[in-house]
Amino acid sequence: MRHALCRLGLAGILAAALWPVTAWPSRADEPLPIIVTYEMRKARTEARAAARDPKAFWVGAIVGRIEDRKPLLHMALKAPVTVAVSFTVARDGRLVSSSVAKPSGDAAIDRRAVEVLASAAPFPPMPQGLTDDSLSFTVPLRFK
Repeated sequence: MRHALCRLGLAGILAAALWPVTAWPSRADEPLPIIVTYEMRKARTEARAAARDPKAFWVGAIVGRIEDRKPLLHMALKAPVTVAVSFTVARDGRLVSSSVAKPSGDAAIDRRAVEVLASAAPFPPMPQGLTDDSLSFTVPLRFK
């Protein structure tokens, strides 16, 4: 009995050598299912928004870039603080000017808000549909 199993094992090895696995039907030729990820949906939504209102999309990209650079200061602050900053962005995305429009009451936080603007620059260039040389904004920055 043992000898028969060994022969069967040897036969299996020989069969595998003579008929490689690549001879089996392959699923590589079948199309893969389409998987829509969050990033793909977000990109599609952003593209639609940009087509509808390029200025609003551009402003959203600028504010998002500033928010990404904003640090969390929760250890140093007892309560959230809001600073309104005014700034001007040139057509090519350069930060032309920045200042504190409405101070928080803490000079260090106000300085940090202006530094956040500088670290976020350069911004994305202005969309083709806009004809201004530069645009000015006032944005509240909330530090936690």
